[in-house]
Amino acid sequence: MKRLLALFLLALGCIAHAKDAVIKEYAYTVRSTELKSTPFNDSTTISRLAENNKVEIIMRKAAWTQVKAETLTGWVKMLSLRFGDATPPPKNETSGLQSMYNLVTTGKSGSTVTTGTRGLDEKKLIAPSPNPKAFDAMRTYAVSKPDAQKFAKTEKLDAQSIEYVSASGGKK
Repeated sequence: MKRLLALFLLALGCIAHAKDAVIKEYAYTVRSTELKSTPFNDSTTISRLAENNKVEIIMRKAAWTQVKAETLTGWVKMLSLRFGDATPPPKNETSGLQSMYNLVTTGKSGSTVTTGTRGLDEKKLIAPSPNPKAFDAMRTYAVSKPDAQKFAKTEKLDAQSIEYVSASGGKK
């Protein structure tokens, strides 16, 4: 009984000190980015963080990450962060697909951020089958080139030369 009690007290002590032994996770901003008060595009901007600014990760919520930057705490878009060290991955001129992959690769760990695959499993990715209703629904989300450019300007996105895909399925 004494051994069991001693083991219990030892485990309890380990648990009590475990919160102090939590390893903090850090990331770096990949570009100048806004620190928001809440995880929404239209929330108040607390500050603007410079490129390669080191931040402490507090928590994640959908496409947003709550961070602590020096004395400020707020939310940044997940794709604005690189986990690991501040060294950006080497730039190489490869295919558009490879450059898109590089955009979402984080740190030296090679971990990636994937969006848009909810509900898909490996079999569906290997042998996809067309879904005309889903495709027609997806086309309703298309915007005009001027609207896309206006959004990019509003969000302070960098211009890139990519051929525009029209709402008519790529036909101009």
